[in-house]
Amino acid sequence: MGFKSGQGLEWCVAGHAERNAIVNAARKGMPALEGCSIYMTCGVPCTPCLIE
Repeated sequence: MGFKSGQGLEWCVAGHAERNAIVNAARKGMPALEGCSIYMTCGVPCTPCLIE
């Protein structure tokens, strides 16, 4: 898209691992994820992932 490094991230269509884990569990018909924990090695998730 022509953005410099670190710019235009709001236009990124890549899925983050946190979101992908939840979506894939839902697609496979897993029971409700309420009460589950997700562990990350990145420290703090990005704002959109934190909101979800």
